Amino acid sequence: TEPKTEAAAALAANGPNVARFAARGAAAPGFPPVRAPLADPNAGASDRLLPVLDALLRLVVGRLRDDDTADYRVVLDQLDAGDARDVKKSFVYLRDRVGVPRDMSFPAALELRRECNRLLALLE
Repeated sequence: TEPKTEAAAALAANGPNVARFAARGAAAPGFPPVRAPLADPNAGASDRLLPVLDALLRLVVGRLRDDDTADYRVVLDQLDAGDARDVKKSFVYLRDRVGVPRDMSFPAALELRRECNRLLALLE
C-alpha cells in the first residue's frame, strides 16, 4: 500500500540516523534534564546497540515492503536478555516519537508504528 511504501522509503533513506535516534531509548536521560521527556535534546545514544538496531530497521523496511522473508527472529534470537530489553526500549522510543508531518504522513506513521508493535510483541 502507499502508506507502507512511504514509511519504508522514509526509513530506508535515513536508516543510520533513525538507528541512532532509536538507540536513545536505551541510554540514560540527557543532562540537564528537560520537562518534555518525549523531546529530550540532551539524550545520548546507546552505541553498542547500533548494529542490532540497524539490522532490525532494515527488516522493518522489508516488512513494510511486504517482504515475507524479512524475519525479526533472525536477529532477536541472537540477543541476550539485557540486549533484548534495550532493543525493546529503543523501539518503544522510536514508535512513540515518529513525527507527523515532520517525518512522514499520518497513514505512513501508523504503518511504521504497527510494524514496530509487531516487532515489540516478539520481545514480550
